[in-house]
Amino acid sequence: MTRKLTLLTLILTIFIALGSAEQKTQQSATKVYICTGSGAYRYHKTYTCRGINQCKSTKKGISLSEAKGKGFTACKVCFK
Repeated sequence: MTRKLTLLTLILTIFIALGSAEQKTQQSATKVYICTGSGAYRYHKTYTCRGINQCKSTKKGISLSEAKGKGFTACKVCFK
């Protein structure tokens, strides 16, 4: 009985770890758009979002994980 419980616990742990890794991979593969200006702090779902259209600098597509790593937060217009 204890072996079965230990095996079940091990299998569940592996599935949880795999799910977490897959979610991180999907997040890093998701492309978002940022304004490269010094006052910009939001990332956008689309290149034509109303929020990013106010950008006076260059618009750039980067991964979601990179945007979060740089301190950007989600746009309140396109990420409702």
